[in-house]
Amino acid sequence: MENVCKDEGWSQKGEAMEIIKHIEDKKAVLQVVGRVDTVTSSSFQAQVLEVFDSPLHTLILDCQKLEYISSAGLRALLVIAKSAGSRKVPVVLTHVNALVLEVLEMSGFDSFFTIQEV
Repeated sequence: MENVCKDEGWSQKGEAMEIIKHIEDKKAVLQVVGRVDTVTSSSFQAQVLEVFDSPLHTLILDCQKLEYISSAGLRALLVIAKSAGSRKVPVVLTHVNALVLEVLEMSGFDSFFTIQEV
């Protein structure tokens, strides 16, 4: 069974943050679009944590269209990593652009997640 939905938030610059969810066979693929910043991070966190309401084997965050992540976004990722870890669900980040990857590496967050180039 596949569940596809879109949820949106808005950044302080009026730019949208959108998550497109595909859940099938206990695997969730969430495509993150736009910016995860101070304004959108709480919506981002809530929308990602919501997928744990269903039993999962894997959570994939597709970052191909993620343009920017702030420290508030990193905080949301930390909460997501802890929640996934307590459920023994691996979190995989895919299609991470150079800017976001640099932020993850500089903050040490690359050690919390599997980062795959696809």
